[in-house]
Amino acid sequence: MPYACPLCSQLKLSNSNGVANPNPMGSKHLCQRGRIPNTLPFVYAPTILALSIDYEHAVETCCARTDIGACHCPKGRIDKIHTYNCRILKTFGERIFKADTLASISQKYPKAPFAEICKTAEDISDEHKECCDGDMVECMDDRTQIVEHICSNQEVFSSKIRECCEKPLVEKCQCVVQAEFHDKPTDLPPIAEKYIQDPDVFHLYLFLYDYSRRHQGFSTPMLLRIAKQYEDLLEKCCKTEDSSQCYGKVVGSTIHSHNRKKTVFRYVGSCDFRVLIRYTKKMPQVSTETMLEVGKKIILAGVKCCQEPENRRIACAEGYVSRLLFLSLQKAVSVNDQVAHCCSASYANRRPCFTKWPVLIMFCSHSRLLVNLIKCKPSMTDEQLGKIIAGFIEMVDKCCKKEDHDACFGEEGANLIVESRATLGIEV
Repeated sequence: MPYACPLCSQLKLSNSNGVANPNPMGSKHLCQRGRIPNTLPFVYAPTILALSIDYEHAVETCCARTDIGACHCPKGRIDKIHTYNCRILKTFGERIFKADTLASISQKYPKAPFAEICKTAEDISDEHKECCDGDMVECMDDRTQIVEHICSNQEVFSSKIRECCEKPLVEKCQCVVQAEFHDKPTDLPPIAEKYIQDPDVFHLYLFLYDYSRRHQGFSTPMLLRIAKQYEDLLEKCCKTEDSSQCYGKVVGSTIHSHNRKKTVFRYVGSCDFRVLIRYTKKMPQVSTETMLEVGKKIILAGVKCCQEPENRRIACAEGYVSRLLFLSLQKAVSVNDQVAHCCSASYANRRPCFTKWPVLIMFCSHSRLLVNLIKCKPSMTDEQLGKIIAGFIEMVDKCCKKEDHDACFGEEGANLIVESRATLGIEV
């Protein structure tokens, strides 16, 4: 039986003559869009307006297809970026948010001069502060002014927003925000050359701007980590007799260190339980359901980000995982001091704080049992963990060959728990 989208059945997409209705969401069906602000009272106004348009386009597109189910009707989704940004502002303050914004728009508009990037970062920071404080009128007005300024100066910012700037106001704002990065100018000198040859360039934001526009594939937290390392080393150089020579070494070592550390998240297959091992050992107090949810979302992040161009995978992976951990693990802050520390101590170092454990063997299957086994004794040695994993893999191989998987996992899982307790020295 073909999939029947309930929204499509409510909407009249063509008139009696078979001519497409130019306003299928109009009339009484406008109430469908009206439900969005009612059910999302804390999402700020620009997102709600953009979402309502996405909703309309999604219904128009999906309902015209034969495979409506595959089209995900409606396929519009709620963007959690606003919630994340407000948490960043509240937790880390305006200075960090402004630096993060400056790094982001420096990557997006690498040909724009430093003065324009600074002004835009300042304006965006002020706009988000108003939005997060609930001043929706000023929020919408400020965002409109920012976008209009960018669109009026495309030759300064980017030629890739031309089509966005021709759209109606609400769609224009969303389109500009989501537009792809402008190509990096080919005539940018190596950053080390610029800063080593001019030892009087000590402006931290200028360094962040220059480094970000040259490294469009880095995540903004990574760029802030580099800037922080640069700042710390500069303070050290200021205390030496030959500060210029020290300064040159600082820039060179900062760049070399982060070029050497560049890595990309790689996930193989549909499940990677290194994630579950890593986070369960760190947060045994967190519920199994929460750990499974986090593990699943991180795996999906890997699948999503590995489809990105190679030069965007680092930024995609760290950005996605950073937002996920910050939003999903807030509930765990009260039961785990380490989670609280990672969530609030440093914006730039949150992801490394969460993921500093060594990468362990990868395997797939009965994840709930695995999480609960590790929670029995998160301080287990690698040797103990290796023995438990070997038993776990053996159980999976055995039960996957049985017709009644559930019965097998129930019986073999109980045996594995007994064996694991013995391995860990835990009395039954």
